Amino acid sequence: MFYNFTDKILNAIFPEKCFICGENGQFCCVACFSKIPQSKIQKYEVYALYEYKNIYINKLLKQLKYKNTRSVAELFAAEISTFILENYSENKKIYLIPIPLSSGDERINNHALEIINKMLMLSKSFGNNFELLDILYKNNKIKQAHIKNRNARIDNIINKIFIINNLNKKEYDILNNLQNTNESIFIIIDDIFTTGATIAAARKALQERFGVQNIFAITVAH
Repeated sequence: MFYNFTDKILNAIFPEKCFICGENGQFCCVACFSKIPQSKIQKYEVYALYEYKNIYINKLLKQLKYKNTRSVAELFAAEISTFILENYSENKKIYLIPIPLSSGDERINNHALEIINKMLMLSKSFGNNFELLDILYKNNKIKQAHIKNRNARIDNIINKIFIINNLNKKEYDILNNLQNTNESIFIIIDDIFTTGATIAAARKALQERFGVQNIFAITVAH
């Protein structure tokens, strides 16, 4: 709350400007963002919406990760929400699962979780059936190597992501009562898709502990 109040004061004194067109309002205005071309791909049951090498997307993601700019999260949340509405049945319950950060990460907040929180706010006006499941953690005692080969990266990270031990009753009931799996979809949210190893590790954790099916993933970029 203090952070939001400070933001409001600073924005009143030094209005934020769109880094593309320079207009006052937010870090990237909706008009400029809507002109950034999408480059959707689907691979390993992962959908990615933009190319990371696009200079605007690259800058927006860095702004979200390292500056925690909430207006950027709102832009990405709107695009991911639209994609879900266009591609999944509105009658299904959709659970959104953020990829966890490592402890000690220089990013203040989990940017995937920030995007989901904005999606939940938007869903109130869309009437979507979204719900947050923030249930994963990353074992930081196991060092993660920077490997580009997909199989080697999967081997390196596959046992580093787990479901938290202290699930609350609602989370446990959701995961423990999956008889009607056709009525539910579980969507992992992350910022960038490279080899898909991190998402594969998250999927493995969900499937092995609770037998979760219908798991997909959506990332901002690839």
